[in-house]
Amino acid sequence: MGNTASDRKNARCFSLKFSRNTDKDLIEHLEQQESIQAYLKNLIRQDMKGARTMTAQEIIENGSYDAAVELIDDEIREELNAELAPCTELEFLEAYMAKHEEKFGQPFRV
Repeated sequence: MGNTASDRKNARCFSLKFSRNTDKDLIEHLEQQESIQAYLKNLIRQDMKGARTMTAQEIIENGSYDAAVELIDDEIREELNAELAPCTELEFLEAYMAKHEEKFGQPFRV
């Protein structure tokens, strides 16, 4: 991107830094893309459209349950623990996802 008056007025530049130690997998994946810019724009647009949200079953099957628990709202968690305990991870996550959407007006995503 040039440094013309039009560019300064109509364009925005973003920069990302990746660690060769901790982000090696990300670096390798990005380097395989035909166009990193197009790839990132596509990912952002998919996210903005609300790319398909995983079901509770898919979260568990994908091994993402622990990651999901890290994102859970404390107030909802306490409410559900009082209502449901003891219950399975699937029962809890399904109930949580419904409460999350009710409270925040959007699906729970991991």
